[in-house]
Amino acid sequence: MLAAVLFYLACVTLVQGQQYSDVTTAATKLKLTTFVKVLSAADMGSDLSSSAWIGTAFLPSEAGWGLLTKTWNMSLAEILKNPVLCKAIIQQHIVPRIVVRLGYFPRLGALPTALVTQLSGQGLSAGRDAIPSTSGSSSLTYFYVQGLMNRAVLDRTSKDLNTARGVVHVVNVALVPDLMRIPAAKPSLAFALDAYNKTAYTVLAYINGQPQLSDLAKAISVVGPLARDPIGSTSSRFTYFAPTNAAFVSAARSMGFKNPKSGLGDVSRLLTKPNLSQILDGLIVRSGTMTPKDLVALKTLATGPLGDEKKLLVNNLNGNVTLSALRGTAKIVSPPIYISEAVLYLVDNLIINF
Repeated sequence: MLAAVLFYLACVTLVQGQQYSDVTTAATKLKLTTFVKVLSAADMGSDLSSSAWIGTAFLPSEAGWGLLTKTWNMSLAEILKNPVLCKAIIQQHIVPRIVVRLGYFPRLGALPTALVTQLSGQGLSAGRDAIPSTSGSSSLTYFYVQGLMNRAVLDRTSKDLNTARGVVHVVNVALVPDLMRIPAAKPSLAFALDAYNKTAYTVLAYINGQPQLSDLAKAISVVGPLARDPIGSTSSRFTYFAPTNAAFVSAARSMGFKNPKSGLGDVSRLLTKPNLSQILDGLIVRSGTMTPKDLVALKTLATGPLGDEKKLLVNNLNGNVTLSALRGTAKIVSPPIYISEAVLYLVDNLIINF
């Protein structure tokens, strides 16, 4: 680890302060070919090729993919054949809506709360560390981004590599997503590729596996089979707004379902509502997979069963998307989570549009 850090800090040279139109253009001009290939295989190129995209991208150096392939015991060619894995890799390297500039790293105690929350929600943290000196001279400080499995070092001598509305940083190695956390069937001990291809991979499976979505899972179970279409499918293209447990508690309280002792919302009473199926229908955009780029560009959005869709107003403020329904609003509080042909976003309230 120490040798790798020293080598990187000594040898990496970047275009200083270069302006790029978007993340994909930056990766291409910096000759980070592998990242561009993974981005293409993940089918996320249109998002990061937009000059409207706001956020931070950590781009692995071209020589920095060996740890990932070794950890997963897979060749790069095998990984590129699997869009699920490629999406997981890209998601580990981008921070939507938050621009993390190099100036933040020397003063980590002053990191904005929104940045800390966004990073931790993605299993990331940012930091600085020092390589102890053995010669009595001052130690060498370096900046890093810490993923779920490993640490990637930024080039501390560079300036911010700006895109139109964001920034990119080149890091010495690719961050390795934890395969056991990717919302798919658990891989075999050999992390074989076919462990993903032979098993169902659905939005429903993801919801059932997330503790913060346990109330949503209960609601789906109460409604039964009708609530599992299309979220039980591996091939349907749709967008799903998943209310967190906190969203259910808040919604229950606003509906008058209060726990007499705590005063908090009583979710168990909310789950007895006869129109619960309508609430769950309102979480689904059946017209397709809406990327962050799509959501930012839209003014309205239709949710619900085909033939009986209800319109939501979409408000975008600096990349923070809020959905306004007939009864309240819901804010998107997570990056996109790509699952098979669908995409899921966590929201902080129920979407009740009737």
